[in-house]
This record gives sequence, C-alpha cells and structure tokens, in this order.
Amino acid sequence: ELWNLVNLERLDLDRNQLSGEISPEIENLINLNILFLWVNQLSGEIPSEIGNLTNLNTLVIGDNQFTGLIPEEICNINLDPMFDNYNWSERMFDGNKFCPPYPECIEQYVDFLDQDLTDTDCFSCDDEDVYDLWGTCYHVDYTFGLDFFNNELTGEIPQEIENFVNLNYLDLQGNNLSGLVSDFICGIDTYNLINNSFCGPFPDCLDNNSIFPQENSYDCEEFCNENTEINVWGSCYNIDETIELIFNNS
Repeated sequence: ELWNLVNLERLDLDRNQLSGEISPEIENLINLNILFLWVNQLSGEIPSEIGNLTNLNTLVIGDNQFTGLIPEEICNINLDPMFDNYNWSERMFDGNKFCPPYPECIEQYVDFLDQDLTDTDCFSCDDEDVYDLWGTCYHVDYTFGLDFFNNELTGEIPQEIENFVNLNYLDLQGNNLSGLVSDFICGIDTYNLINNSFCGPFPDCLDNNSIFPQENSYDCEEFCNENTEINVWGSCYNIDETIELIFNNS
C-alpha cells in the first residue's frame, strides 16, 4: 500500500482524476519532502496527521474537492511555495471547499474567494454572524456575492441581507420576489433585480437596466398613497409633482 513506502521522498500524482480521501496513515511517509495532488477529485478533510510530516516542504493540493477545516497541525510543517523555480502559492490550497478560518501559518496561501462553499457544512445558522437567506446559511464576514438567478424565490428580500456589509454582487433575476427594495442595494457594486414583482418607489441609486421589467406590478397598489399617488408599472408617482416618465432603458 502507498502509505507503507516509508522511504518515499517525492509523491507527484497531479492531473490523474483520482478520487477518495487522504488516509491518516500518510503520517507513515516520514521522509516525504514533496507532495503534489493538484487537479484531481480527492475529497474529505485533511487529516491532522499530516502535521507529522516534518520533512515536507512542498504541498500542492489545489483544485480538488477537499472540505472542512485545515488542521492547525499543518503549522508543524515549514512549507515553501517555491519549487522548481515556480511559485505555487496560488495552487497550494485554492479550488477546494475548505472552511474558514484558516491556520495563521498558511493564511497567505488560502484565498477564501477561491473556495467553493456551496452545499458545505461550514456554517450553522445558529452561529454568530450567520444568517439564513432562502434556506442557506451565510456568514457575513465571508459572503461577497450571492447568485440566486432563476431560483423560484418568492416573498420579500429578507431584512437579514442588510447585515452583509461585504456583499458586492447580488443577482436576483428571474424569481417571483415582491415588496419594496431598500436602500441597502445602493452599497452593492453589481446587482440584477429584473423579472421579479418588486414594487416602487425604488431607491434613486438604482439603474433602470437592472430593475425593469418587473412582473405583476398591479400588485403594488398597496404601497402607494391612494390620495396623492398612482401606480405606474410597479412604482408610485405623485399625481401633482410628476412631470416626466422615462422608461426607455437607454
């Protein structure tokens, strides 16, 4: 078995479509200096026993399906991103599903944005600073984009979304969301709200190309002041003060 090759110094298995998990028996490879598992389909958590490989200098396990926390024991290893005159820092851990936070000793080599945390158990909605958005738990510190394109969502945008101060991308296009859109959207760099049932008035910061068209705007009458406003295609307009209506999306 592989883990019995105790004199092994280099193990290079990248781009082999390998699956399965790393066994805790990897600690038997006490002479291992170089480990390449880059671009496979390996999964599971990294065993803490990897910290016993004190001769290991090069570790490249990016672009797999590894999950969970990276064990603190990895800090027992003096990892060097340079190998064969190439800097492997961006391929050491990225392209997996590793949960934050990351051990301080390797934090510089793990880009959270390059970890796919979709359908992982990284966060519980009972945790601090974690909120449920449409059935999935998101941490405010690690959520930078939300893509719910054509997800059959209904109801109003949850108020909890306003806690996500790092959010810079929000795609809600093609759902059946309704109600008003708060000014929180103004702090998001890229957004798409079209093909829902949102009601006006919309925040002044919004771009018409990212709002219209809206469906079922006739349901928005309840948001207009019946004495001073009328509903036009999902927005309320003051009867006396409105002198222009422009919906040309140009």
